[in-house]
Amino acid sequence: MKQNKLIILLFSAFFIYISCSNNNEDVETSGYKRATISHNGFDFSEAKEETSPQLWDGSITKWQPGNGEHSTYKNNDVYLWWTNSGINNGVNATKYIGAGNDLSTITSVTDENWDSNPTILPLLKDNLYVAKCRDGYIKFRVISTSPNSTNWDAEIEYYFSKTKNFDK
Repeated sequence: MKQNKLIILLFSAFFIYISCSNNNEDVETSGYKRATISHNGFDFSEAKEETSPQLWDGSITKWQPGNGEHSTYKNNDVYLWWTNSGINNGVNATKYIGAGNDLSTITSVTDENWDSNPTILPLLKDNLYVAKCRDGYIKFRVISTSPNSTNWDAEIEYYFSKTKNFDK
C-alpha cells in the first residue's frame, strides 16, 4: 500500500515537472512579452505602465480615437480601443492587421495608411495590430479585454522594435 502511494506521488511529481518545464520553455523561446495595458497608459520599450501622457506610448479608451463611431462597435459599450494619437500629432497611428495568433507573420510596418475613424476596430480577442510608439513600433495580439474593469484593462502579447522591422 505504501509502495503504491509512493509510485503515485513520484508519477505526479514527474508529470508536474514535465508540464511546467514545457510551458516555461515556450514562453522563453517565443520572444514575446505579455502585458496588461489600461487607461493609465503604457511604455512598451520599458515594458511598464506609464501614467504620464508625456512618456507613454498610448492608452486604452472606451471610444474610438478621433471621436468617430464605428457602425458595428459602439463607443462606451463593451469595446476598448488603443489610442496613441498623442505621439503622432493628434493622428491615430495603429493598424489592424488581421485575426490570428501568430505574431511572427508580421515582419514590418509602414507609416502610411494608419487606421482612421470611423472604421478603427476596437481591441478584439485574437486580433493582430501594429502601432507606433514614441521610440519605435510594436506588434501585438489581444488576449483578452475587460471593458468593465476600473481602468479598462486589456491583456496583450507584444513585441517591441526600435525600427519598422520585426526580427521575431
